Amino acid sequence: MISAVAVININKDLNQISIVRTADHFGIRRVFVVGKEPHSWKAAKNCHKNMKVKYFKDIPEFIKYLREKKYNLCVVELHKKAKSLFISDFPPNPCFVTGNESLGVDPLILDVAEHVYYIPQAGLVNCMNTAAAAACLMYKWFERSMIK
Repeated sequence: MISAVAVININKDLNQISIVRTADHFGIRRVFVVGKEPHSWKAAKNCHKNMKVKYFKDIPEFIKYLREKKYNLCVVELHKKAKSLFISDFPPNPCFVTGNESLGVDPLILDVAEHVYYIPQAGLVNCMNTAAAAACLMYKWFERSMIK
């Protein structure tokens, strides 16, 4: 099974790098960067060197590539079509996406995503840091992959 993580217009380098390092931890070897590239990969502790990193200038180019390569978008977002991450299954060939720090997941992504999840919460703040949300998503995928 192939898997990937996408960082799409994430503003803060630390969030981008944290997502990439977490992906490496869970054995994800493909990273797609859409829009803003990290200023420096230094904080990635060289894990990006073990991964295939592909850059896209914009979201339509990224979506076209995913369709050609048969990836399934797996998005974390507070959205009306989102299902609980606790009870949802993952499709084959997932590409994990979390939102921009202030704007969330781009509507172009949500329009084509068939797998949208929310992370159940007990606290009062209705959102989570994008890197933390990505870590939750990838962990649940890893956990379920190990069980199968």
